[in-house]
Amino acid sequence: MCLAFPQQIVKINGNKAKIRISSQEQEIDISLVKVRKGDFVLVQNNTAIRKIPQNQIKELTALFTLKGGKNGRTATRRPLLLQT
Repeated sequence: MCLAFPQQIVKINGNKAKIRISSQEQEIDISLVKVRKGDFVLVQNNTAIRKIPQNQIKELTALFTLKGGKNGRTATRRPLLLQT
């Protein structure tokens, strides 16, 4: 079983891309997928493993966002379990 997180690409430079997690950017490898700036991908071990189709983005974003909690904070980056 593997853990993957949906993230949006904010910059691309060759086979590397930047994603934004909270207020920080992180570099990932995109050599396995064809993506453009603004696309959402599943990220595992700093590697984009799958592009998320447009029609699934809203549903996945809702699944990975927990609203409420203490002080009404929003928590993100819950893992998506994929069987390999």
